[in-house]
Amino acid sequence: MSNENQLMAEMFIHEATTLIEQLENKILESEATNSIDIAINEIFRVMHTIKGNSMMMNYDGIAKTSHALEDLFDFIRSNNPENINFNKITDLVLDTVDYIKEEIEKIQNDQSLTRNLELEEKIRNQLKSLKFMNENDQEPKEDKKNKEELLKKELEVKGDQKAYQARIVFDENAEMVHIRAFSICNQLTNIAVSLTTTPDEFESEDSEKLIQENGLEVIFTTEENEDVIASLFSSIPFAKDIEYKLIDVKTEKKDKEVKAENKAKKDTKKKSNNASSTSEQNYISVKVKKLDKLMNLVTELVVTEAMVTRNPDLDGLHLDNFNKAVKQMRKVVNDLQDVVMEVRMVPLELTFLKMNRIVRDMARKIEKKVKLVLIGQDTEVDKSIIEHIADPLMHIIRNAVDHGIEMPEVRKNKGKDDTGKIVLEARRVGGEIHIIIKDDGKGLDKDRILSKAEEKGILFKEPDSYTDEEIYDLIFQPGFSTNDQATDFSGRGVGMDVVAKGIEKIGGKVQVSSAKDKGTEILIRIPLTLAIVDCVLAEVGSSKYAIPITSVKQLLKIEKEDIIKDPNGNEMILYDDRALKIIRAYRGTEKDDSEIHDGILVLIENDGKAICYLVDEIIGEYQLVVKNFPKIISDVHGVSGCALLGNGDISLILDPSRLLK
Repeated sequence: MSNENQLMAEMFIHEATTLIEQLENKILESEATNSIDIAINEIFRVMHTIKGNSMMMNYDGIAKTSHALEDLFDFIRSNNPENINFNKITDLVLDTVDYIKEEIEKIQNDQSLTRNLELEEKIRNQLKSLKFMNENDQEPKEDKKNKEELLKKELEVKGDQKAYQARIVFDENAEMVHIRAFSICNQLTNIAVSLTTTPDEFESEDSEKLIQENGLEVIFTTEENEDVIASLFSSIPFAKDIEYKLIDVKTEKKDKEVKAENKAKKDTKKKSNNASSTSEQNYISVKVKKLDKLMNLVTELVVTEAMVTRNPDLDGLHLDNFNKAVKQMRKVVNDLQDVVMEVRMVPLELTFLKMNRIVRDMARKIEKKVKLVLIGQDTEVDKSIIEHIADPLMHIIRNAVDHGIEMPEVRKNKGKDDTGKIVLEARRVGGEIHIIIKDDGKGLDKDRILSKAEEKGILFKEPDSYTDEEIYDLIFQPGFSTNDQATDFSGRGVGMDVVAKGIEKIGGKVQVSSAKDKGTEILIRIPLTLAIVDCVLAEVGSSKYAIPITSVKQLLKIEKEDIIKDPNGNEMILYDDRALKIIRAYRGTEKDDSEIHDGILVLIENDGKAICYLVDEIIGEYQLVVKNFPKIISDVHGVSGCALLGNGDISLILDPSRLLK
């Protein structure tokens, strides 16, 4: 593939992916309201755009399927037929979305594309069915008037737009004039309120011949000024002759008050459009690889800054001017770092909206009624976080539908609404993002969980001694499932352990609470970013360890007489009426016999659990750039990564949640 074609393919993939995601969300929103009205124009616009783009790229299968769906919705919006089967229409749209997604994946993998003739036939048959019902059920409609008259009639109602009529004749040597005509119309849709063309389609050989002989005729309404129109028409390539004129439209409302009212409306709209235009110009698309490279450069800059300002050669020197410059440089670096982090922040909206499809498809397949409520989907997190939470969220949502929500008749017998509700919520709390998934289903069965855990041999103490939290944590064990038989969605022991591993991988935590017949709530706490972390740096012998500051509860200096021992001989201290276990971080090293009063206890607390680590000394508080381990050493218990310190040393970053386990 040439560089030019590669670039065009990337542009097509980006735009098509965005459009079909919009399409999927819009049709699901329509299905929820049992009305197609709010989606007709949007779906028609999306399919029209995808059809044109795929035609230009010679993606024949996508173009044909998009054209078929475009025709279907063009008929619906033009004729407003009654007795539409919304479920069937929704299924056709979602099948088209799935097909286009598959084709886009093939384009990305440089595979051959395929045409879905069966899907095209289904869409055409649905259109035939609607036309047949429309002809038999509705009164004959008034014959269509010519396009210019229709536009004038529309303008008489709106009163504050201008109508233009244009004719573009292409050069005899111009090739694929029907594609060029489509491109022109595509540009016009960006400024036009309404648009009609002759010919009205651009796919057939007849349309190409017609445009070559007679040119392209367009009539459109717009609120833009004539300079914008002139600029658009003057930039059309291979145009031999271009004629356009303003259509004189006389409205019935002539009095001054109406004119003043229309002017005020126009001014308001103009301001709004200008603001919108300015807003659009303030956004550009940037490749993710470039953002990643920028982030890496900034993180290296942070490390380099530390290496310069904390250079051992500077020890003992009094450098007032240098220190002032260092403070200013550190401020600039921190500001730059904050800006880059903001650029990488993306809303959770897209990830959340994808759950609508999962809930919809599952509920229909297992004959349950489920409503998904989204809250806080505009909450932003780092792009790298987004990539890691989609799968865990999908597993939790699927479990909520399959295990949590009861069948409609069961819910009625319990005095509940027959439609179950799942709430997916996100909010920012300090330096974390909290994602809450809660349902109003049957809740978790503690006895059944314990029984299954005992059966699988994963209990580490007597069943009666387990707290509710410890019982609920058992569902995250690998291979755990309370289903006796495997279904399409669960019972194979794959699911919630994926959630735990996925969330822990990004330094997050999962908490579960539940009540019988009230429902279950799962709280996921994740950091805003994985790239940079505030840490307390501790020294143990010749090594240095970084502990995330959010988990450091207290630094303690104790004497030997403060130590108590449990029956197994483990060292402990009393703190806030709790007996906390002491771990000598240098255990197994040359400093094993050091006295405890020579070091410092770091009290680490996470999710209500606490432990004390004995280290030699605390170096200070640092902001470190996290470097992930290579795959060969990726699963190191209790360690989440490493960081390069200012003096060139390497520090391991401890993972408090895993250490406490």
